[in-house]
Amino acid sequence: MSSEDRNIIKELERHRSSMRNEYESWEPHFRELRDAIQPSRGRFSLGESRSSSTLNKRLIDATARRGLRTLRSGLMAGMTSPSRPWFVLSLYDEEAKENPEVKAWLHTVQSRMYTVIRGTNTYRMLDACYADLGLFGTFAGLMSQDYELVFKCQSFPIGLYLISDNEDQLVDVLHWDRRMTVRQCVNEFGFEQCSTRVQNQYKAGNHSEYVDIRCAIEPRENHVPGSPLNSEKPFAVYAWEQGQTDKLLQNGGRVINGLLAPRWEVIQGESWSISSPGMEALGDALQLQEQHKDKAMANKLAYDPPMQAPAQNLALGYKAIPGRVIKISSSDIQKGGLRPTHEVRPDISGLVLDIQETQQRIEAAFYVDLFRMASQFGVEGLKNVTATAMAEMHEEKLIALGPVLEGLDHGLLTPLIENVFHYMQEARIIPPAPESLIGAPIKVEFVSLLAQAQKAVGISAIERTIGFVGTLAQLKPEALLKLNAFEAIDEFVDQAGPPPKMIVTTEEAQKQAAQQAQAAQMQQAMEQVQPMANAAKLISEANARSVEASDTL
Repeated sequence: MSSEDRNIIKELERHRSSMRNEYESWEPHFRELRDAIQPSRGRFSLGESRSSSTLNKRLIDATARRGLRTLRSGLMAGMTSPSRPWFVLSLYDEEAKENPEVKAWLHTVQSRMYTVIRGTNTYRMLDACYADLGLFGTFAGLMSQDYELVFKCQSFPIGLYLISDNEDQLVDVLHWDRRMTVRQCVNEFGFEQCSTRVQNQYKAGNHSEYVDIRCAIEPRENHVPGSPLNSEKPFAVYAWEQGQTDKLLQNGGRVINGLLAPRWEVIQGESWSISSPGMEALGDALQLQEQHKDKAMANKLAYDPPMQAPAQNLALGYKAIPGRVIKISSSDIQKGGLRPTHEVRPDISGLVLDIQETQQRIEAAFYVDLFRMASQFGVEGLKNVTATAMAEMHEEKLIALGPVLEGLDHGLLTPLIENVFHYMQEARIIPPAPESLIGAPIKVEFVSLLAQAQKAVGISAIERTIGFVGTLAQLKPEALLKLNAFEAIDEFVDQAGPPPKMIVTTEEAQKQAAQQAQAAQMQQAMEQVQPMANAAKLISEANARSVEASDTL
């Protein structure tokens, strides 16, 4: 067994070395991003801690950090808000999803998924995800089965993991480092699996000593489909002690890899994101600190300038202390006494304007103008902004953010929902599917605030078209025949995203329209028959009176 373990560890270390070479070109940049924008994020060695002395003292102006906070909060509230629905389950088959039984099953599963997600640490992981994406452009998380909570999530700090993606630009390889105590190592992997050193430490009672562990998840090339054996499942899970070359702590397996590793911008052949809002704002964030230093220096020179005094009296120790009486000779007074070496009148207003421009560029890099659009105008400014103008500005910003949101749907949210569904199936808390649904693929639709806002960008085109047709119909009524009203409503609803129960199906609407048309025809026929019935009644009454008159004669 040790021979097999030795070969596996050797291959893992070789793969790890290859990924490490790619990562090392990025690490200096990641360190600079952390130090210049958010000093509390990232860990670039096991056991590294960020004390209060290293967190905030370097940042004179925290505009970039506040911008990252706004982006992080905006993405959380706009894409995966815990307080409102952000995904729905549907089908690709339009006819099948209108089946009442299928609708009820999808609604039940969807409700249970929300309940399970709220009971786990998913939202905390997503919050960390948006923070790392905004700063470093790359995030790595892992979902694992849990027998109490159904599943649990982990998020790894930048610097302690390595990744590699596949031909579909999805990350399918993750290596990460852990620091565990001897007791934790024995409890998780078993006494016999641990190295001799760890076993001896455990026997000696040194349970709090640290052990550095390397972990990996990789696709298993020789997996056996449907096999219940961990060693034959599609994804391999490995763990080994750092420095140990002939014994694995764990050689397990997974049906799904459970990886969540979205990136802000992906390029084929590169595992790490090539851009992020933090990368875009880095130069301005560094410049902003220097600008504040310049402004502080200018202010200090203005109210506490360097002074000059006669050389023979320097021993008196001149100091510019308010209220202090400085003794100088009469000859010094005649020469002008203490005076500044030069007059300093810095243009503080110019420095302030320069600082404000830099702050605006940083906020634009973090999309602060998108997530705080209303507050940009102020209370008085909003009175002069029309709803149409606000909607157009909102659409413009969403167009700029659109590719990123689509990338997050592909690399984060869709895998997340698929993993949740899988772990719920494993836990047997998903009800049996209707027979008509067996084998049919389920579609995940995102209905978050940002998803709906993206779809709403196309609503203005629909509204303009309907308005044009309505105007033309005033001159040419036949123009209304060109407009498919039911199709227009469906397109509008699809992009606006109102509750599904508000709108009936086209078939139901057509059926109701036919019934209304039939009722209108019957009413019209009755209205046409009524005058004839009244005339017949009058004739009948006249005839009756004539008969009565003849009988009287």
